[in-house]
Amino acid sequence: VLKRAKTVVHGNALHVDAQGAVWWSDAARVWRITGDAAEEIAGFDAGELVNIASITGDANGVMWFGAEKSVVRYDVRT
Repeated sequence: VLKRAKTVVHGNALHVDAQGAVWWSDAARVWRITGDAAEEIAGFDAGELVNIASITGDANGVMWFGAEKSVVRYDVRT
């Protein structure tokens, strides 16, 4: 069981990537869970990720987040 300091009512999207990491989101934040460690992914413009509804990854390791009014690209290598 992973415990986080911030409370969230529910999650909006879930994705398991090719490396086995679990990506999870609530309305405006994204986490990557690997093993026993959960990491909140930072660096997004707060206006970009509003009501995240979907997460997917491509063959190059790039993650895509579908939000209410945008699609956000996140390259895990940078």
